[in-house]
Amino acid sequence: MSEGVTVLITGANRGIGKALVAAYLSRSNNVVIAGVRDPSATSESLNQLHRGSGSLLLVVKLDVTLDTSVDTAVGDLDLDHGINSLDIVISNAGVHTDYTPMAKASIDALQEHIDVNAYGALKLFQHTLPLLRRSATTPKFIAISSLVGSLGHLEKTAVMPIGVYGASKALLNYLVKRLAIEVKEVVSLSIAPGYVDTDMIAPSKSVMESKVGKAISPEQSAEGMLRVIAFPLRTEIARFQGNIEFKIREFHEEFGDVVRIGPDTLSFISPGAWKDIYGHGHAELPKSHDAFEGDPHIIVANAQDHARFRRAMPPAFSDKALGRQESLMKVYVDLLIEKLRGIAGSEQPTNTVHWYTLTTFDLIGDLAYGESFKGLKEGRTNQWLANIEMTRCA
Repeated sequence: MSEGVTVLITGANRGIGKALVAAYLSRSNNVVIAGVRDPSATSESLNQLHRGSGSLLLVVKLDVTLDTSVDTAVGDLDLDHGINSLDIVISNAGVHTDYTPMAKASIDALQEHIDVNAYGALKLFQHTLPLLRRSATTPKFIAISSLVGSLGHLEKTAVMPIGVYGASKALLNYLVKRLAIEVKEVVSLSIAPGYVDTDMIAPSKSVMESKVGKAISPEQSAEGMLRVIAFPLRTEIARFQGNIEFKIREFHEEFGDVVRIGPDTLSFISPGAWKDIYGHGHAELPKSHDAFEGDPHIIVANAQDHARFRRAMPPAFSDKALGRQESLMKVYVDLLIEKLRGIAGSEQPTNTVHWYTLTTFDLIGDLAYGESFKGLKEGRTNQWLANIEMTRCA
């Protein structure tokens, strides 16, 4: 029988909170405590959720803005249900009701968001800490935050009408980081769930989707977060946030040439990897498929398939084929020289590697797809090239 967890989730009546309840409840032997402001209005829909073998759902009244409500809810867990320990607490309750630009935002609106989104999480931590400390496993306190609360993403999210909301989440991130430093026996994390299709985004959904793309479902978000919560290595958090390559580079800078990035995975950046991994002998070096999906191709092919793929490609690199491509290449080389001459005349410094990269990428687009990316002509990069450059730097 798998060993379950006891988890308390606030804001469990809808959206991400309800999806988290459903995800934990669908697994075996979990005790899921759903904290909502009005149990009478939401108990029925929560009780209809699928339950895994041996799992139990408790719906409790809990308003994170009121100390008395949080204190009563936590106290009643032991008095009414015999629950005197918690393995995981997820502070999900939040508000986003003000879309005013920060220059015009009212202090009252800002305070309302801070009271729920930041101070509410702090109150929840303070009241549940004694129960977390009694956990038989490593206890975790998880705050559902947002990328709009990250100073590192401020420029990218500036187009979104979320100044007040973002400020409250920025404070939340600080509080959780501080708690992680001060209370080391509890793993405290703030997690950005992604751009999720909930009632909270409805007023700005059309504008935001035009900027950041289609929102994911609460269920998709919840499943991703469960993986991070269950296995809170920094690499898993980075994988969920989409910046895993940059984090691995940071880990190597901090810890050295060999870094553990998973229970059974090491990352090497030194030649010693060959001896350490393969030792003696001449066994074939298997390719890693972790980063690739879809049909097999030459990048991840084994020795036999690689030879087959390679035999199919030489005609494209014959003298005759390359001769046909010469005129096209000359167009791009001439354009590159023209661009560099213009820059030289302006006496402004430039990154020549950037211009060579634009040239190469435009050629690839024209040769492979019959259409240039126009990076060289317009003098600017595109998202594909930006991603490749970021990965190369990592």
